Amino acid sequence: MHLTSIPTHGKPITLSLNEPFLVPIGKTPSGKYAYHVNVLNPANDSPILKVFINNKNVNKDEHVYKLSEITAQIEYNFDTTGKEENTIVFLLTRGTGLTLQLPVSPVMVQEVKEEVSMLLGLDDKIVSKVGELESEDQATGNKRINREPYTRQQSASATSLREMEQYINARYFRGFLSVEESERQLDHVVLNKMFAPDGSKGFTRFKRKVYRKMLVSIYRLFTKNRSRKLYFAKLYRNYVNVNLLSDNYHHNH
Repeated sequence: MHLTSIPTHGKPITLSLNEPFLVPIGKTPSGKYAYHVNVLNPANDSPILKVFINNKNVNKDEHVYKLSEITAQIEYNFDTTGKEENTIVFLLTRGTGLTLQLPVSPVMVQEVKEEVSMLLGLDDKIVSKVGELESEDQATGNKRINREPYTRQQSASATSLREMEQYINARYFRGFLSVEESERQLDHVVLNKMFAPDGSKGFTRFKRKVYRKMLVSIYRLFTKNRSRKLYFAKLYRNYVNVNLLSDNYHHNH
């Protein structure tokens, strides 16, 4: 399959059957990333979308999405080492056409360590445990009576609280950025993505070039001061995290 790079930045694009559409993302800091794409499926004919990373004609991190709704959001996850130039490839393998709304850039994913119990119906387990603890409190006047040693009760309680905390973090705070991660990602977005060449020509191309030069110069000027750079990173982190919290909440309800 011959792949031709087509630059795009935040624009809606329409896929045709068996015609790959490429989104160059360049070099990104090493880590795990998520690329959130809004999909419009007007024909609603159960299309199949294949997404993968292409690096020097080598494909990896392939995901296949079987779409059944008129509108949907997909989250494509991939890893990078920070050394290679990558391209995300979208390939419609079944269906008459899809329209994709692409983000400006991928979002770095913060890893959350999970215990095995979180993959084994912990949702119901947490609800049941909370109900059990509340019932015990009401029945004993907030004093739980148990024949087991106090240390064992304390250990079991700590385990339950830890499981609940991990469950909440994994369900609602998945993907949240730290200040360090937001700082690296903000640098990447401003220096590599904003007003980057998008294939336009003539005066539009000239304007984008001027805007990009002005934006990069102003950003470098303001972020020379470490305190100011952290302030911008925190603003960016808050913006991303609030949107992720909203997406996670609505996705789980």
